[in-house]
Amino acid sequence: MVYRDVPFRAFFDRTEDGIAGLFSIRKRDGVYLLEKALVRSGQSGHTRKPSFTTGKSPIPFTREVKTCELFLWTTPINPGLDAGDTGIGESYAISDCLNYKDWIYGRVPGQSRSLIRLHGENKYPGSAGCIVVVKKQTWKKTIDVIEAVRKSGYKFIPLEVV
Repeated sequence: MVYRDVPFRAFFDRTEDGIAGLFSIRKRDGVYLLEKALVRSGQSGHTRKPSFTTGKSPIPFTREVKTCELFLWTTPINPGLDAGDTGIGESYAISDCLNYKDWIYGRVPGQSRSLIRLHGENKYPGSAGCIVVVKKQTWKKTIDVIEAVRKSGYKFIPLEVV
C-alpha cells in the first residue's frame, strides 16, 4: 500500500514559536474523525530552539524533515496503559519513513529525533517532543479514532506538522 492511497490524514497545526497547537484526523474528503484537539509538544523554555533539540523542542515541522513526510502508526505501544502522574502510557509511534522506525531525520545532516510519539498528557504540561493530547476525554476519543483506522486495515496515517 502506498501512503497516498490512505484515505485519512492527521494534522498538527503548531505555532512557530510555541508548544501548543491543534491536532486533527480527517478523511480525504475533509470530514473530521477527530476535530481540533488541544495538544502540546516540547518543553516550555525550549520553543524557540531548533526543532531537533532532543528531549526539549517540539516535533519538527514537516518541512524540516529530510523526507518531508511524517507517519503516525496505528498499532498502540503499551495498549491500555494509563500515563499516571509521570509516564507516557498508551502511545503511537511517529516516524519519517514507512519501516516503523522511531526516528525522524532532519534536512540538515546530523539532525535526528527518536521516540517521538502521540500520547495523553500526564500531570506535567508539555513533553520531550512527543505530541500530547491535553484532555483525558479527548485522548480516549483519539484512541478510538486511531483504533477504527487500524481496524479498517491501515497501519499508518500520514501526518502533517504545519
